[in-house]
Amino acid sequence: MLSTYRVYCELGFSVLGTNKRLYSMYVLSRLFLRSLAVWMGAAVILTGCLVELDTTGDSGIDSGTSEDATVDADTDTDTGALDASDASGIQDGGGDPVVQVASGFKATCARLASGGVTCWGDGRFGQLGNGSWETSTTPVAVTGVSDARDLAVGPFHACVVGASGGVSCWGWNDEGQLGNGIVVDSALPVDVIGLQDASQVAVGGRAYNGSSCAVHSGGSVSCWGENEMGQLGDGTTDDSEVPVTVIGITDAEEVAVGASFACARRVGGQVMCWGDNDEGQLGAGSSVASSSVGLDVTGVDDAQSLVVGDEHACVVRGSGALACWGANHEGQLGDSTWIDRNEPIHAQPTFQFTSVGLSSYSTCGRSLAGQVLCWGYGRYGQHGDGAWETRRFPVEADVPAEVLRISGGMNHLCAVTSEASVVCWGSNDFGQLGTQERSSTIVPESVQGGLTATAIAAGERFSCAVTTGGAVQCWGANGYGQLGDSTFVDRRAPATVVGIDGNALSAQDVDAMVGHACARLSDSTLRCWGRNDDGQLGDGTTANRNLPVEPQGVGATSHYAVGGYHTCAVSPGGGVQCWGYNSYGQLGDSTTEGRTLPVAVAGLTDVSAIFAGDDHTCVIRSAGTDRVLCWGRNDYGLLGDGTFVESHTPVPVVGVADASVLALGRYHSCALLLDGTVACWGYNGNRQLAVMTPARSEVPLAVGGLAGVVDLSAGEYHTCATLDTGRIRCWGSNVHRQCGSEMDHFATDSPLEVNDLLDAIAVDAGEVHTCALRSSGEVVCWGSNPQGELGTLETGTDQPTPLQVLGLP
Repeated sequence: MLSTYRVYCELGFSVLGTNKRLYSMYVLSRLFLRSLAVWMGAAVILTGCLVELDTTGDSGIDSGTSEDATVDADTDTDTGALDASDASGIQDGGGDPVVQVASGFKATCARLASGGVTCWGDGRFGQLGNGSWETSTTPVAVTGVSDARDLAVGPFHACVVGASGGVSCWGWNDEGQLGNGIVVDSALPVDVIGLQDASQVAVGGRAYNGSSCAVHSGGSVSCWGENEMGQLGDGTTDDSEVPVTVIGITDAEEVAVGASFACARRVGGQVMCWGDNDEGQLGAGSSVASSSVGLDVTGVDDAQSLVVGDEHACVVRGSGALACWGANHEGQLGDSTWIDRNEPIHAQPTFQFTSVGLSSYSTCGRSLAGQVLCWGYGRYGQHGDGAWETRRFPVEADVPAEVLRISGGMNHLCAVTSEASVVCWGSNDFGQLGTQERSSTIVPESVQGGLTATAIAAGERFSCAVTTGGAVQCWGANGYGQLGDSTFVDRRAPATVVGIDGNALSAQDVDAMVGHACARLSDSTLRCWGRNDDGQLGDGTTANRNLPVEPQGVGATSHYAVGGYHTCAVSPGGGVQCWGYNSYGQLGDSTTEGRTLPVAVAGLTDVSAIFAGDDHTCVIRSAGTDRVLCWGRNDYGLLGDGTFVESHTPVPVVGVADASVLALGRYHSCALLLDGTVACWGYNGNRQLAVMTPARSEVPLAVGGLAGVVDLSAGEYHTCATLDTGRIRCWGSNVHRQCGSEMDHFATDSPLEVNDLLDAIAVDAGEVHTCALRSSGEVVCWGSNPQGELGTLETGTDQPTPLQVLGLP
C-alpha cells in the first residue's frame, strides 16, 4: 500500500500527497496565476496544520464545502426561507432583522427582512459581494442587493433570488458557477442569464470548483457551473456557464447542492439526486460511480426538508425522523457507525427533528424539544459543546437561545435564534463566525452586527455615532459620563445614550470633544451629557451628567459645536449662543467670564455654521464680506487674523474669503475652501499645518498636494481630509497612528493615505484617534485605543488600520 506524508491545514484539503480525490495541479496553478500574494496571504492566516503518515490513501478530510444548508420544516413554500415573523435575527443600526443565514467554505451570509444581504469571513475571491477582495471578520453589505427572498452560499461563491424571480451571483467563477456566460470572478453580484422565475437557489462545490442550481416557479430545475461528475443533471459531463435544465424533474419544491452532487425534493416528498456517487451520496442503493441524470432516493416519500453536506445528505421526514445517506467516515450520518450508506438510514432514531444543518463532515439538528444536537467530525468545535472531538453519538450544543434554523459551512455552523441573534461556532480562521476575532470557538458566540450610522463624532478617548434608526451610541472612556448611558463605566463597544434611542427621541447628528458630547434631535433641540465642571452642558450647574440634559434657553438650532470645555449653538435666524469655559474669550461675549447658561455672541446675526476648538471658536457667515470669523485664544495664531493677540469678539480670518467646512484642533485651525483645497493656520509643532516650518502661523497656509476634499476634521495635533474618491488623508501627529499609517512617523507634514479605506464619506478626528463614516453606513476607527475608543471590544494597542466599530450583541 502506498505510504506518503500528507499535510493537513484548517483550510480543509490535502496540500501534498495522495488522496482518492486528488485535485489537479490546475487548482494550485490557478491560485498562483490569480495572485501569488493572495495565496501566500492565505498561508499566513491558516492555523493548526498537521503532518501525518498516510497509509490508507484516504484521510477522510477531502477538499470541499457544504452547500447553503438553510432548511427548516417550517419554511415558506416558495423560497425555503423563514418568514420575517419567524425570526428577528441580528439587527443593524436601523433595526433590520435577519431572516436567513447561510454558510459556505470560510464565509457566512445573512439575508435581512428588508431584502438586503450581509456577509463576513473569507473574501479573497469576491465572495462577500461588496466589491472588495478582502476578508472581513464582521458583516459587510452585499452591493446592490435590496430585494433578496432566498440566499445560498457555496465554497467561494454565493447567489440570491430577487423579488422578481431573477438570480444574481458573486465570487469565484472558474467553472461558470455565476451563470453569467463567462468565467471571470466577480466581487459584485452579476445576473444569471435567462432566469426570471426562480423560487429558490442552491450552490455548492469542492475547493475551488463550484456549481449552482435553481428551482423554477413551475417546478423544473436548472443548474450551471462545474459538471465533471454530472452534477448539472443534464445528461452530460460538460461544464456550463449558463443554466441548463435537469432532466426528468418537473415538480421540485427544493434543490440542494453538495461538493459534486445535487438533490431535489419533489412535491410528493420524494427525493431525486444526481452527480458523484462514490460515497453513496445519491442514496439510490446503487454502486455506480456517478450519474448525470437524476436517480430516486430509496424509500423516501415524505421528505419535508432537504440538506446536503460535502458528501452526505439528510432529509427531515413527515414524522420528524431524520434520514441520512452517503459518506460516514466521521460518523456524520448519525447511525453510531463509520460505514458509508448508499441508502437512507435513520439518524439518531430516538429523536424527532424540525430542521438540520450540515457542515462538510458533521451534522447538527434542532430536535422537537428545542435542543441542538450535533455529531460527526468535531476537531474544530463544530459540535458547540465545549469540546474538539469527533463523535458518532449526539451531543448537545450550548446554544444560548432557542434555535429556529441551522446552517453549516466547511467546519463551522451558524444558527438563527428566537432571541434576535445569529450565533456561530467552529472554525474561524477567516472570520466566518463574525465575532471580530479569528480564533475558533467550541461554544456558540453571537455574530457582531456592525454599527450602521449616519453621523460620527470622536472625542478625547471616546467616540459617538448616530445610527440609521436615530439612536445615539457612544463607546470608550466614561469617567465624566460622556457616554450618556447612566453610568461612569468605560465601554469597549457602543452603548446607547439613555433616551436617545430612536424611539422616544431621535437624533440628527452628534458632536464630541474633550469630555462631553451633544446631539441635535429631530426637533432641532439639543441634548448634552458628560463633563460639566465649566458649565459646558448649559444646564445652569457644574455637575457632570451621565444622562442627557437640555441646555436652557437655546431651543431649536440650525448648527452647533462642542469645544474642549465650551459649547455653542446657532439659532435658525443666524444668531449664536455659547456657554462654558471662557478664560480666553471663546464664548465671544466680550468677556472672559465662564457661563453655565448660554450667552449671545456679540454682533452675529447671519451665521450658517459654527465650529469649536479647545479654546477658540469660528463661524461661517451666510452672506457679506469677512465670511469666516474666529475668536478666543490666539497665542499660536489660531484665529488666523494676522496677529497673535487674543480676541473676545469675532475677527476675520485673513485671506479666506469663503469656506464650506472649518476644522479646529487644540491649537490650530483649518478651512476647506470652496475649490476643494485646504488651508491651515496656528500651531505647527506637530506639522499639523502640513509644512515643516514655521513653528506657528498667524495666517492661513495652503496644504500642498491636496485637492477634491469633501470633508475635514482636526484632532488634538492632527488633521484629516476626506477626498471625493472615498480616500482619507491625514497629517500632523502620528505617534498613536491616528493618521492611519504604519509609517514610523512621530509627525508628518505630508498628508498620508489611511490604510484600507476606499469608500469614506466623512471623517472625525478625536484627541489621538480618528473615526470615519463609510458609504455603507459602517463606522471605522483607528489610532489610540487604551479605553476602547475604537469600539472593537478590545483595548490597548494603537491601530494604524481602520477597524469596524461593533454593535452591541
